[in-house]
Amino acid sequence: GAPAYLLSKLATEVPLALLDSLLAMAVTYWMMGLHGSFILLVVATWLLSLSCASTALLFGCLFSTAQAALQTAPAVFVPQILFAGLFVPLMQIPAWVRWAQYLCSLKFGIDLFVVVEFAPGRG
Repeated sequence: GAPAYLLSKLATEVPLALLDSLLAMAVTYWMMGLHGSFILLVVATWLLSLSCASTALLFGCLFSTAQAALQTAPAVFVPQILFAGLFVPLMQIPAWVRWAQYLCSLKFGIDLFVVVEFAPGRG
């Protein structure tokens, strides 16, 4: 049933996502000259990728066809770029809609990267 499918999907996806995050960070850490903890940046990347994969899985479950899921997914993923503060500073977003930033996993992922990279107390 559904629980067996979910557990088997998790058992395969979680290690693969960790491997992807490890490989991606192994390349970008030194190329970008990052100074934060390598392990913490790998974990942050891993958690963000699992969050995005879970959101995509939710869309796959909500719709009866893959085409319908693919057509509506940008309605969730594109606003995350806006509310993460990548292109527009969050203070320039109107206050009445700024609360939506707390629904976006990308914002929390970027905040986690910033905390790890620019942690106080490092010389």
